[in-house]
Amino acid sequence: MSSGSFWPSASCSANASATLPTMLPIDSLKFQFDGMFEIPGVRRDASALAVHADTGHLWTITDDKVRLVEFTNRGEFVREVKLNGIDDAEGLSYVDGNRFLIAEEKRMRITLVNVPPDVTKLKVDGPSIDIEVKSKKNKGLEGVSYDPKTDTLFTVREGKPPTVFRVYSMQDSEHRRTEEWSIDLDGFDDLSDTFFDPATGWLWLLSHESQIAAAFDPQGARVTEVILKKGHHGLLEDVEQAEGIARDKQGMLYICSEPNHIYRFRPSCQRRSLV
Repeated sequence: MSSGSFWPSASCSANASATLPTMLPIDSLKFQFDGMFEIPGVRRDASALAVHADTGHLWTITDDKVRLVEFTNRGEFVREVKLNGIDDAEGLSYVDGNRFLIAEEKRMRITLVNVPPDVTKLKVDGPSIDIEVKSKKNKGLEGVSYDPKTDTLFTVREGKPPTVFRVYSMQDSEHRRTEEWSIDLDGFDDLSDTFFDPATGWLWLLSHESQIAAAFDPQGARVTEVILKKGHHGLLEDVEQAEGIARDKQGMLYICSEPNHIYRFRPSCQRRSLV
């Protein structure tokens, strides 16, 4: 585990919530399928999803030849950033500015990465922490997200058993601690990603084996869910191998599906998109 503060710049201080997405609260607990598209420039192994607060662009990370891919919420390619120093990437979360968190499954490691505008190659050498819990082969970290208000990082272990971890005091290495969050994961055969929604205080969890996404309030109560199967929420087909989840400022919910698809859902109170 790296020493000192995990965050290397003063811009991510105790008031960091001001720099994160000001997302619209969910006006309805129901979501409706709103469209699907292929991730441009990606043929396989899209393994996570994040939304950049300032641009509104979506980002994914691939775990074969590790790279970040930036694209619009309508599937238009923006750029690719090849990464050196990351192995078996399975989690991606937007923090602020041009900074992201990346989770590596086998190493059980989370690294803070700054991605300057216009770069196409990047050596990853930012601060990192190791999640020091036991993990069986190929059942390590599968997602990461951060709550700036409480300075809490969330990460999930895929299985055996599927588990949610909370890392408290991320900016204070002396008091930083990791604990398992004992919430009811009934219906979750695995965990493939997580997303913290600062507008509602909800933590979203995703399972590709069970084909479900659900949000939990700070007390661990399940408050809403999206069934990723044909016939539910207007879906015309099953969402296969869902690996990433995120929401944007407009409240839209995005699911990343391997090998290379994005499924978009809107709160049912909102008008359907024209595209």
